[in-house]
Formats: sequence, structure tokens, C-alpha cells
Amino acid sequence: MSERKSCEDTKVPVERSRGAMAKVLAAWGARGVQWEDDFDTGDATLRFRWKTGDEELVARLKLVVKGGLQGRSREKVREQERRRLHRVAFHWLRAQHAAVQSGLFTAETVIIPWLEDASGTTLGEALAGQLGTIAQSDVAKRLMITGGA
Repeated sequence: MSERKSCEDTKVPVERSRGAMAKVLAAWGARGVQWEDDFDTGDATLRFRWKTGDEELVARLKLVVKGGLQGRSREKVREQERRRLHRVAFHWLRAQHAAVQSGLFTAETVIIPWLEDASGTTLGEALAGQLGTIAQSDVAKRLMITGGA
């Protein structure tokens, strides 16, 4: 039996989750949000502007609807998955905001992996592609990455 996915049975519409995320981000200091929908895949991308000091940064979260949806009810299944992903993203953002409010992290620490460069690549994506190289470098010692015993 497969493990149930978080928010699998949500009935909360995508737009309501998006509105809730916008409120969390506004309370957190974001200066604006932008949603982009891919009508072919059902994927959604959230970008939000963040001001820190004199700089304005852009962060991106991509909600990817997994492929392999088959059958006559494909659109219905896709829409349910979109509702689920938006709800999970909302809960994640709300939890991150609570952690920042509680002093567990700074907002900048939480947002760093999601910062987007001019090419549209997030810092997290760029670093994930470099992990093998990083593990072989002097940086690994500072990150306490070891190759074995």
C-alpha cells in the first residue's frame, strides 16, 4: 500500500490557496506575487519580490504536476493534483513564516534556495547541480562533507 500524499483529499480551490499564500508572503514582507500557469502540463510557478536592504530579489517556487495521468478523468485528476500542490505549498510557506516569527531562522535563510538569477535558475537548482563538484572541493571541509569513515 502506498503512502498517502499530504493534502491528498483537499477540496480547497487553487485560487483560495493562492490568496492565502499571497497573504502569508505580504505579512512576511514580500512586495508582490506573480503566478504563471502552464495550461498543457498543469504546472504552476509562483514568483515573489523580496526587498532586503536596498536590493530587491526575486524568488521562485515551481509546483510540478507529475506526468502519467491517464484516462478519461485525466483533467479531473490533474485539477485535484493542482489543488493538492497549492495546499502543500501554502502550508509550507505558513510553516516557514512561523519559524521566522519564532526566531528559528531569518527570512533570508529560508528564502536563499528559492532566489532566482537573471537566467531563471534558482540558487537551489544551481547548487544541486554542483553537489558532486562541491564534495570534491575545499568547500566540502567547511560543509563537513566526507567521503567515508
